[in-house]
Amino acid sequence: MILSILGMIDLIGAGLLWFGGLAGSGWLAGFAAFFIIKGIWSVLSAGARGFWFDVFGWADVIAGVLLGFAWVGLSFELTSWFAIIMAAKGVWSLLMGLV
Repeated sequence: MILSILGMIDLIGAGLLWFGGLAGSGWLAGFAAFFIIKGIWSVLSAGARGFWFDVFGWADVIAGVLLGFAWVGLSFELTSWFAIIMAAKGVWSLLMGLV
């Protein structure tokens, strides 16, 4: 259930990365902070078990940083490609949470 909720949040984050027209919005800043915290938590908890190659955790950190850049009005071509990666991650998390 929690994995499904996090998958839905990933899909919302992917949409924010894809469209990104909310520069200066508090929602965008909140999602950026959430993704950075979620990613750091994931990477550190995996690292505590000796596994530092937590791809999903690093993807969350990168998404948070890119959302932070979008919040201040910066956008890169990489952002739209990364939105596709985050959407795929969100769909995977949503489906795995439902199984």
